[in-house]
Amino acid sequence: MVWKATKKVGFGVRGKFVAAWYCYDPGNAGPANTAATPAVYKTNVKKDCLVDGVDQCYLEIALKAHNAYRAKHKEGQALIGYIEASKRIQAGLDAAGSSFDGSIRDSETDRTFENCAENVYEAPSDSTADLEATRKTAIAVDTWYDGQQWYDYATGKPRDVGDADKVKLSNQFANVVWASTTKVGFGVKGKWVVAWYCDAKATPAETAASLQNIGVVCRRGGMNTCLNDVALAAHNEARRHHATPPLNLDETIAKELQLQMDEKPDKDWKGQIELCEADLVNYGNGPVSFNPARCVPTEFYDTANSKCATCCP
Repeated sequence: MVWKATKKVGFGVRGKFVAAWYCYDPGNAGPANTAATPAVYKTNVKKDCLVDGVDQCYLEIALKAHNAYRAKHKEGQALIGYIEASKRIQAGLDAAGSSFDGSIRDSETDRTFENCAENVYEAPSDSTADLEATRKTAIAVDTWYDGQQWYDYATGKPRDVGDADKVKLSNQFANVVWASTTKVGFGVKGKWVVAWYCDAKATPAETAASLQNIGVVCRRGGMNTCLNDVALAAHNEARRHHATPPLNLDETIAKELQLQMDEKPDKDWKGQIELCEADLVNYGNGPVSFNPARCVPTEFYDTANSKCATCCP
């Protein structure tokens, strides 16, 4: 698709198949040609990130992350890159340089983007590792989405309206997933990332609009993805402060846990889940000594072998 020496292309379609032929001038090696040495590949498949003042590589990373998160929410409409907005943001960041104060506003004379919502990310430090993560990963988008923990799905408003920082985090989350938004532009420089969400500005302070635009399908495949996303992010943030490696979500564990919680009637729910010894071994926790008092009813306790005979209900 991107081979520089390609001059012509033709397409055919039949049923569920589409075929393409990429053709080269005589003397030019194609990617399948044995003459296509590593040097030839570097010449023909070089990726230029900076195009017309926009970091296309970062745009691709940030768009992919946004649309993965949006797929979990109402309608799941994917965003498209807004190149004009990206140009304006990047120009503003470049012009501000080290004096950037955390926000770019449209000029007084040209109000093209005045109705776009804005998210801003600032890396924790100017270290090489933090700057690399800012430009080459979706850490900014992940951070904005983590504001979900401060959004109340029941009311459509931030959980703590009296805390300006939590309201800001909640609103950043709303901007990422707002269903009516169709385009987004990005700028990245140093430790800063700025995003503008356009066409339909998020209004998370308005309950009706918020509930309409941030619907979410939490239960997927037998697990609550919303809870798992928020809880995993909170755990790993705490673990980061203790120099502890991050946890990975195991969907098998989450689904089994949710299944057992769903099967127990509310009147029997005691805030604790029983697992068979086999289950615990399967999950890598090793054998566990069971207390017969924890098995309800007690006939589920195997006295001879000092373990639950079956999974406690």
